[in-house]
Amino acid sequence: TDIEIVRGTTNTFDITVTDAFGQLYTLSANETLLFGVKRTPEDIDYIFVKSVKVGDNGVYSVVLHPEDTEQCSCCRYYYDVSIQSGDDFYNVIETSSFNIAPNITKKGCG
Repeated sequence: TDIEIVRGTTNTFDITVTDAFGQLYTLSANETLLFGVKRTPEDIDYIFVKSVKVGDNGVYSVVLHPEDTEQCSCCRYYYDVSIQSGDDFYNVIETSSFNIAPNITKKGCG
């Protein structure tokens, strides 16, 4: 699913995790949901990464704060969602585009 946000704003969105059979999946105690954004899919380094450990019945909320994107150029980036389990297992479960639009009325203008 493509995501579009306005640069330098607070954003919250939900990610639903399912297993191979389409059933809602709850992370175990040693698993972490990771949401990472890169300039290109081939880049090694992430612009930012958010980790989520607590969800509700397979639904996990990712919260972006203004400082996560306020220095980013307004353009298309790419994100992935993965599950990290300890140090030995890493599984990407979703990838798509992450678009940052300009903020016309900036924080502190009023």
